Amino acid sequence: AIEIGQAVAASRELEDDALAARAGCVLGCALKAAGRIEEAAAQLETASKLAGAAGARVEAELLVAMGDLHENLGAIEQSRGCYSAALAAADKIEDPQLRCAALNGLASASQRTGDLVCAQAEFRRALAAARAAGDRHWEGGVLGNLGGVLWDMGKLDEAEDTIRQSLQIAREGGDRTWESNALCNLGAIHQAQGRLSESVAESQSALQAARVLGHARLECIVLCNLGLAQMSFGEPDRAQQHYEAALSLAQHLQDRRLQNLFLGYLAQLHARSGRFDSARRCITDASTLIDEREDPWSAGMLRCHQAEVEALAGQRAAALGAVEHARRIYTELGAGSQSELGLALIKVSAMAEAASAAFEQ
Repeated sequence: AIEIGQAVAASRELEDDALAARAGCVLGCALKAAGRIEEAAAQLETASKLAGAAGARVEAELLVAMGDLHENLGAIEQSRGCYSAALAAADKIEDPQLRCAALNGLASASQRTGDLVCAQAEFRRALAAARAAGDRHWEGGVLGNLGGVLWDMGKLDEAEDTIRQSLQIAREGGDRTWESNALCNLGAIHQAQGRLSESVAESQSALQAARVLGHARLECIVLCNLGLAQMSFGEPDRAQQHYEAALSLAQHLQDRRLQNLFLGYLAQLHARSGRFDSARRCITDASTLIDEREDPWSAGMLRCHQAEVEALAGQRAAALGAVEHARRIYTELGAGSQSELGLALIKVSAMAEAASAAFEQ
């Protein structure tokens, strides 16, 4: 970011708007990855004003970058608009790399809004475009993202195989970003399967790579994954440290979706320790961060956490109500029974029924 910032400053001194736009786009992306969101937004906005002088390709790159920024901030419709415009521009100038980037972004936005069928189709279109262009970088990256959607759909075996393909391509090409992303996803899948030793090893490798790369968003996701593994190992104090570190970083990134997710896991941790007031505060705070219409998956996970909190507190009606809310979202999403949401719903349904049986006795 420092080196690219010097290029931006030099281009302005030379009054070279085309170079300033190109450098500003790259700088904005670097700042966003480092978690400096406000600076990233300012750089991308400034670059967008100069993009006309830089040509159609830079304009399309800026649209992808703005789409990514809007998505992280939770503005999904704005994000989708940027990606759609970028895809149209990529097709017009016949640029296969930009086409991959735009399709990958559209698929990610569809995944965020719970349209898993559409997300899978768009990721497969991006994958086909990458392979047709012989672009191994995008092939590996899209495979990793496709694996995440397959997991959301409950197709764990296919998801793991797809992510392993991504990992192999990333390692062959020396791409540390996609490699760490694949390791993060594998760690999450193995944690859900109870393969905890594998999960911790993969998550620790991903965490180390994320910190070397300065990839703040990936770092906070991996921290949460490690917290989940530590809860499974019966180490709540260490888990809480990781959850709180992840939450602090997500707040710095202004990523409302991740904040919501981490608060849900903190609520679960507090409830298992008998701290029900703290657990309910986490649920309340998390509820203000997302819009169920724009991010139903996150809303479904939060209702599962709420159901667990109330079941552990012995609040039968509240637990059953949260389960029904989560089940409705699960059904509307078409998520598979082996997806993270599906597994969470199975668990809390049993807990709520147990609480109900105890109440009746």
